Amino acid sequence: MKHSFKSIILWAMDSTKEDSAASVAGVEPKPLQRVAVIGAGVMGSGIAATMILHDLTVTLVESTEELLEQGMERTRRRLARSLAPARSGLLTISEAISRITPTADLSMLRDGEFVIEAITEKENDKKDLLQRLNGVVGTNCVVASNTSTISISRLAESIVQPERFLGMHFFNPVERMQLVEVIRGTKTNDGAVQKTLALTKKLGKTPVVVKDCPGFLVNRLLFPYLNESLLLLEEGASPEAVDRAARAFGMPMGPITLHDVIGLDTALFAGRVLVAAYPDRMFESKILPRLVEAGRLGQKSGAGFYRYDSASRKGTPDPLLDTMVAKLGSDPKREFAEEEITNRLFLAMLVEAIHALSETIVRDPETIDISLILGTGFPTARRGLLRWADTIGAKKIVEALEAYKSLGPRFKAPQMLIQLARTGKGFYAD
Repeated sequence: MKHSFKSIILWAMDSTKEDSAASVAGVEPKPLQRVAVIGAGVMGSGIAATMILHDLTVTLVESTEELLEQGMERTRRRLARSLAPARSGLLTISEAISRITPTADLSMLRDGEFVIEAITEKENDKKDLLQRLNGVVGTNCVVASNTSTISISRLAESIVQPERFLGMHFFNPVERMQLVEVIRGTKTNDGAVQKTLALTKKLGKTPVVVKDCPGFLVNRLLFPYLNESLLLLEEGASPEAVDRAARAFGMPMGPITLHDVIGLDTALFAGRVLVAAYPDRMFESKILPRLVEAGRLGQKSGAGFYRYDSASRKGTPDPLLDTMVAKLGSDPKREFAEEEITNRLFLAMLVEAIHALSETIVRDPETIDISLILGTGFPTARRGLLRWADTIGAKKIVEALEAYKSLGPRFKAPQMLIQLARTGKGFYAD
């Protein structure tokens, strides 16, 4: 049965209504009017623009006047796209911009109620910022980090009253992506989570509450899929074949193209965090660091796994990539059937999802499925990764994994899956 995107959104919103992790009996968070965003880069400007479009005012902070000016221009462009006459007549650009207070002075946040840091993804820089915030914002101010990989519990060590600190991970482009991961650190309290859930829903987005772990949920599950695509290249599959198999499964774009969109340097950095965290199941491909060293960073540099010209964002095959890949990986190379490519990509993702569920990183299978649908574009027709697995059956999944056991622990059936296969049950009760 196919399900519309709207029905998936309604299902997701319903699934967060009674989030026991965030319930505080008899307490309703006070509606926010102003939110501070620190960092006006790609993510910060997107977060600020989204806030403004949902009737909030924003204090936008950057470290220098020059960066602040660039950030304001970036935010203005994002607002202009969203407020084009064909899309909205609610605000003019000048009215929207008037809702922003730009500043390079952190003391402007002294009376802040909710602060989101969205600076560069470097742990030491984030810790330094949080330490400086200690002397500025009040102890009742919720402080959230937009980090996509760094431990919330570790960052919380730098802030006074870590119980009001948590992760609020938006996805890019912020204006269009529906999902927000709300990450609880080991000391985060229910009040901070509830206030963040209320803000997320005010922005028209779907929050999922996730326990702190490397990669949180979406990136932790996305990495095995992305990395497997590179291992397939090293073994002889073509970028076009890998992308074609993923699109045939229902993904909006293939994993090789997705690397180019994300940026190969970004993918490499995030991947190393996960490799360090889960060394038994995850390891770095040989080709990604080689391409980054060569300055092939994806669409933003004009070449990654594909080549891009200035007039188009659509990649074209690059013979130079074939030369680079030929020096890496297995020898001899071999041809791959589409079914094998599909199995390798999605079984690797499934194994990690089962580990996350077993570790109670999220509360139930629905949270995993809706997170992948909204965060990665997992096909709505399949209703999520674990629903897809249930349609195949745990016993057949175990048998499929057995065929790839020579590739290592990333294809070893988790104990939860083996138990489901023995009992004939699925991840869902129905």
